[in-house]
Amino acid sequence: MITGPIIAEIAALVGDPARATMVSALLDGRSLTAGELASAARITPQTVDLTDALISRKYAVAEDHEAAEITAAGLRFFTEFGIELPRLRSARRHVGRLCLDWTERRPHIAGAIGAAMTKRYFDLGWMERMTRGHAVIVTPPGRRGFRKTFGIDA
Repeated sequence: MITGPIIAEIAALVGDPARATMVSALLDGRSLTAGELASAARITPQTVDLTDALISRKYAVAEDHEAAEITAAGLRFFTEFGIELPRLRSARRHVGRLCLDWTERRPHIAGAIGAAMTKRYFDLGWMERMTRGHAVIVTPPGRRGFRKTFGIDA
């Protein structure tokens, strides 16, 4: 069994002072959000506040804690951004689904719309997959794109 490379990879991950501070903050067993961990490490949280940006720009309306409705302005925005959304809307059918993001304990847009948005970010080169696991990173062009398009610092 080869453990050296695995130990080296783990050490490299927590060798960064900010990451080491976050790990230390978790040692007492508390459940902390990504924002709380970032604050402890004195860094900017890497949460993409897309749902808030969509709502503040009136592209979406959060009708309750489980659903969001995409507005006419939102349909235009998404189409211009390269994402085709269903145009059928009714009082019984919500176009967007909200899902609780456990890392921040707040809702984000999920389901088909969330998947379409994520695919578009990959297509634009705004995000890339990490070589291991399901984690993604926001690329430098992505940081600029998220800032310019949504007014958020990714």
